[in-house]
Amino acid sequence: MSSHGISDKSEIRHKAEKIAQKAKKESVKKIECMGKDEISDLIHNLNVHKIELELQNEDLIAAQESIEALQNRYYDLYDLAPVGYLTLSREGLILETNLTAAQLLGLSKRELANSHLQKYVLKDDVDQLYLLLKEIFATKSGQSCEIRMNRNGKTAFWVSLDGVIVPNRECDMRCRIIISDISLRKKREEEKERITEKLSQMQKLDSIGILAGGIAHDFNNLLNGFFLNIEMVQMNNKDEKLNQYLENTINCIDRARSLTQQLLTFSKGGSPVKREHKLLPLIEEIVNFAISGTSVVVQYNIDENLWSCNCDKNQISQVIDNLIINALQSMNKKGLIVVDAENTQIGEGGHETLSAGEYVKISIKDHGSGIDKKDSPYIFDPFFTTKDTGTGLGLSTCYSIIKRHGGYIDFESTREEGSVFYIFLPACRQSRPLNLTTTTFEDLQGSGTIIVLDDEMILCQAIKDSLESFGYRVEIKNTGEDLISFLENGDCSSMNLAGMILDLTIPGGLGGKDIIGSVRKICPQTTIIVSSGYSDDPVMAYPEKYGFNDSIQKPYKVFELLKLLNSHIE
Repeated sequence: MSSHGISDKSEIRHKAEKIAQKAKKESVKKIECMGKDEISDLIHNLNVHKIELELQNEDLIAAQESIEALQNRYYDLYDLAPVGYLTLSREGLILETNLTAAQLLGLSKRELANSHLQKYVLKDDVDQLYLLLKEIFATKSGQSCEIRMNRNGKTAFWVSLDGVIVPNRECDMRCRIIISDISLRKKREEEKERITEKLSQMQKLDSIGILAGGIAHDFNNLLNGFFLNIEMVQMNNKDEKLNQYLENTINCIDRARSLTQQLLTFSKGGSPVKREHKLLPLIEEIVNFAISGTSVVVQYNIDENLWSCNCDKNQISQVIDNLIINALQSMNKKGLIVVDAENTQIGEGGHETLSAGEYVKISIKDHGSGIDKKDSPYIFDPFFTTKDTGTGLGLSTCYSIIKRHGGYIDFESTREEGSVFYIFLPACRQSRPLNLTTTTFEDLQGSGTIIVLDDEMILCQAIKDSLESFGYRVEIKNTGEDLISFLENGDCSSMNLAGMILDLTIPGGLGGKDIIGSVRKICPQTTIIVSSGYSDDPVMAYPEKYGFNDSIQKPYKVFELLKLLNSHIE
């Protein structure tokens, strides 16, 4: 480019010819007056000037190429920078932008030019942008903030804005804004925060669980005393009205037993203590109790020949209870709930997670608010809840219980139409047939000595009175050490030892699981039943593996204990 601002070569040539033509006449006159030597010097000087001009022209071409290279480098550094650059006026008007900034916002550079930056900021974050610009121009120092912007006017994403004042010789001050997409960082921060919160919740849950487990264990011992003593009163009372009151009391205690089991499942998530159970009428009993006091109507469609399941009755009751409570809450405690239960067979490869076999399928359908699609992947996650006062533990507990039973739980939901939850439990139709004949107390009379190991004196006395009223003789021991000493110094055959009921653990001493090995050496064939208010210990779930004949969970009724003893003692 020349000093005259003319860049086109033809124009330069034209102007040069014009100037030369004007000076031609004077040049001719001067040459005519020159001698031969002067003309020779003139020609030499012209040649030198020509060479000088050619050299200068080469320098100019090199300088132009250098400028073009710098321009390309500027394009690479500015326009294709990994961050967006914006030059803004005091009012936030976009005066200049690079390609990256335009791409971040899903627009072209032309579309961004002369528009206001706040146009692309989420409404809730516009005030932060105004404050940033105000601070930059007021302090004339670097400022930054993090806000959400729109991509293509639709998708929101997080950005970091860093602004500085740009010197401007022409007019008012301007500022340069650097835009960095921090969506991934924000996502990681949110995930970290979620994990931290979850860990905190889990630590709190562990503390609550220890407390809840201890309370439930002690409460089970108390309930066991209630059960046994009230049943003893019933058996010795002839007043039908009083017996009815006592029966109602037992039913309430039975419900309390279920609640303590939920506390134990919540606190420990223990292995199920499985027994073969018929789910009819169990399902109806749980549902009817859960809906009592509401305006909900339940429609039952249950197969009369529903197969039995090898399950933990209390844990399955908890699952059904939780699902019904969720249904009630979604329906505001009014409307229709449909409960189905049927036998089903799954073939090889017929289900994504279940093995081929026979199952009992339970369906619970409500007509409530339904579940949002965005929430569906998370509803079985611990601590996930959409309720203001929810703990996020109900459905996760249901999931873990069904999984530990070798079953499957899933759901379908339509917003504002309702949800249906499906439970599959392995059936045990081909196991030993259930004894469907009615067993009475008269059928459970026994004889011989039963040794009871327990540290709760009130419970020990209740067990002693109950068993002795049915023909047994009872020896009470409060520690495992005392029991071992008693067996070593006695004669099992002479005392007509019929069986033992050993508490799993004894505070400050040896419990049943600590002494079973020693006891078996002395009494290898004796029926030994392990008992506990906890269910999480694998000994309770798999007693045979640890040397016991069976297990019974506290609190238990006289009838349940006698029936269990009767099934093992010949």
